[in-house]
Amino acid sequence: LEIASIPINKYSVVYENADLGIYVQISPHTDLQFNLIKIFNKKGFELTNVERRKIENIFFRGDYPRSSAFEVGRLYYPTHNAESYIMFVSNFINKEIIAKKQFKVIVDCFYGATTHIFPSLLAAFSCTATVLRGQIREFNSTEEIRNESRDSINGIKNLAKLNNEIGVIVGPHGEQLTVVDEEGSILQWDDVTTLLGLLFVKYRKVKELYIPVISSSRLETIANEKNVMLKRVAKTLVFEDEFTIFSKNPKPVYPHNIYEYDPMIAFLLLLELVAREEKKLCDIRRALPDSNMYHIVLPCPVDAKAVVMREIASTADGHVELIDGVRVVHDDGWILILPDTMLPSVHVYCEGITDEARDKIIKDYSIRIQKITGKYARGIP
Repeated sequence: LEIASIPINKYSVVYENADLGIYVQISPHTDLQFNLIKIFNKKGFELTNVERRKIENIFFRGDYPRSSAFEVGRLYYPTHNAESYIMFVSNFINKEIIAKKQFKVIVDCFYGATTHIFPSLLAAFSCTATVLRGQIREFNSTEEIRNESRDSINGIKNLAKLNNEIGVIVGPHGEQLTVVDEEGSILQWDDVTTLLGLLFVKYRKVKELYIPVISSSRLETIANEKNVMLKRVAKTLVFEDEFTIFSKNPKPVYPHNIYEYDPMIAFLLLLELVAREEKKLCDIRRALPDSNMYHIVLPCPVDAKAVVMREIASTADGHVELIDGVRVVHDDGWILILPDTMLPSVHVYCEGITDEARDKIIKDYSIRIQKITGKYARGIP
C-alpha cells in the first residue's frame, strides 16, 4: 500500500482477502529512534496482547532460519483501494441525507497519511472541506509533534468558532480523531460515543445497545427513554467481521467500537446525526443528559494489581460487576477500577448523582487502593 492510513490498511486486508495486515510507523515521542509495528488479522482487527506475545516469543527464540524474499512471497501493489473504500463506507451511511445538508467542514490532516483519503471521502458525501496541513510529512520530531498538536487544537477551535463550522483533527495515521463543534468546543470520547448511540437508538431503531464499562450513564438514560436494552461490556471486543460494526441495522450496536475501528466512518455518522436532527452539533451535544464522570490514575505496582482487584471486589459495599476490571454500583453513583495493561497503575472512573457524591466515592476508594498497595509494599498479607 506504500503510504496509507490505518483504516485503509484494515479495509485492504479484508478487501484483498489477505491473511494479515502490517502497519509500520515511526513511533512518536522517541526522537525517531524506534518503529511502531501494528499487526491486523484477516478481519482487520488488531491482534490481542496474547497473540502478539506468541509472535514475539517465536521470533526471539530463533527457531526458524531466515528465508529469502523468493521463499517468503512477492510484493503486490493493489489498485483502486481508495475508491473501493469510499464505496464500502457508502454502504453504512445515509449518503443522501448528508449530501442534502451540504456540510462545510474544517479538516486538519496533521501532515499524515489520511491526506490521501479523508478529503476525498468527505467530497464523495458532498461535503466541502477546508484542508489544513494536507501534505505528507514523513518525519516529525518529538518537539514538532508536541508544538504542532497544541497549535493545531487552538487553531481549529478558533476557525470552527469563527466560521460557525464543524472542525476535525485527524491523527497522522487515521486512528485518532478530534471533533470540534461550531462553538469551538472539543468533543470528548464519551461525547462521540454517546452521539453515535443516539443516532442508532433514535433513527435506526436498534433494540440492543452495548457500551463499555468506562462509559458514562448518559446512554443508559437515552436507552431507557426509548425502551432499548443496554448492556455494559469489556472495552476491547472482537467481532465476526467489520460488517457487524457498521451495518445500518446491526444487532446489537457497539458505538465505541465504531469509533475505534474507523474514526473516519464515525465522523460521517456524526454528520448523519446532525443532518437528521436539523440542528447544530453544539446544540445536539448540549441537549444530551448531564454527566459528571471523572477519571484519575493511581500508582500501583504491577504485581499488586491482582491483589487490589481481589480486595476491592471482596470488600465493596455495593453491587459488584466483574465485566472488565471491578465496577461497583452504589445508590448514589458507580466506580470502576481498571488495571493499566502496560504501566504500573490503575485507572479509576467514577460517576455520581451529584458532584459531592462522586468526589466522596473517589476519595473512599482511592484511600482503599493506597492502603492495599502500601501493605503489599511492606510485605503485609
